[in-house]
Amino acid sequence: MRPISHKRISKEIEKHMRFFNRKSPEKFQIMNVEWVVEVVKFGLRVAGLAKKSFKNALDLSVVEKTIFLENLPQEFDSYKILFMTDFHIDSIDGFADNVLDVVGDLDYDLCLLGGDYRYRTYGSCFKASTEMVRVVKVLKEKSRVVGVLGNHDQYHIGAALEVAGVDMLLNENLLLERNGESICLAGVDDCHYYVAHDLKKSLEGIPEDCFTILLSHSPELYKEAVVEEIDLYLAGHTHGGQLCLPGRFALISEARVPRRMIYGEWCYKQMRGYTTSGIGTSGTVARLNCPPEAALLTLKRPDAL
Repeated sequence: MRPISHKRISKEIEKHMRFFNRKSPEKFQIMNVEWVVEVVKFGLRVAGLAKKSFKNALDLSVVEKTIFLENLPQEFDSYKILFMTDFHIDSIDGFADNVLDVVGDLDYDLCLLGGDYRYRTYGSCFKASTEMVRVVKVLKEKSRVVGVLGNHDQYHIGAALEVAGVDMLLNENLLLERNGESICLAGVDDCHYYVAHDLKKSLEGIPEDCFTILLSHSPELYKEAVVEEIDLYLAGHTHGGQLCLPGRFALISEARVPRRMIYGEWCYKQMRGYTTSGIGTSGTVARLNCPPEAALLTLKRPDAL
C-alpha cells in the first residue's frame, strides 16, 4: 500500500501499547467489553429472543434509496452506488456466502466499502482478509471497488484488499469521470478509535466546486465535513443501533452524533448524508428491530423529477 498508510500503522502500535499498559483508549467501546457482551447474550436468552435475534442478524437484504443532490453533475444523474460497511465477515462460518447470495447479481456503477471487515478488534486478521478478498472478487466483476478502514481493522486487511484490486483510500481521494464530467470521492481513515483520519489531507488536490462524496467509517466527522463543503457523506459504524427497541429506537450507537444520524438519510446544513445499518454485527451475532442491509443508493438531481 501507499506510504500514507504508515500513519495507520503507527496509530495501531500506539493503541496496542496503551492497551497493554492498561491505559484507557480515547473512546470507550462498550460492545467490546467482554462482560457487557455476556450480559447482553444472557438478557436475550432470558427474554426468549436469542434465536430470533440470531436469525435477524443473517436476514440481509438490499435497501434501495434515492438521494437528491443539488450540485450533482448531469452525467451522474441516476448513478448507482452499492454501499456496504461493517461486514464483520468472520463472525460466523459461511457469512461471506450469505453476502454474495444477496448482492452478487446487483447492477451498480460503483461499490464502496466502509470498513470494519473483521469481527474482533484483536487477534488474527487472516480469516477476515481471506473472506473479504473472496467477496471483492465478485464485486469487481461489476464495477470499481473503493474502500476505507474502520475501528475493527488492521492495516494488513487494507493491504490484502488493495492487492485484490480495491482502491483503499487512507486520507486520499480520486476522481470519477463520466462522459466528460466528474465527481470526487474522498476517503478518510478511522476517526472513531484509531483517530487516524486527516480530512484536509483527504481533500487535497480536489478541483474547486467539484461535487465531493466523503467515505468515512463513522459519521462523527459531520461538523468538519460541512465546513469543507462536502456534498454527500456516507458512513456506517453505528449498525443502526443493532439491538433496538420497537420503532428502531437505538439504545447504543457507539458514535457521538445526533440521533437522526444513527441510521438512514440525514441532512446537516447544506450537506446530505447516509448512515447504513451495515452488513454484520459486533459483540454478539444478534439484531433486533434493526435489519442488516446492503444500501443501493441512486444519486439524483432534483430537476430530474
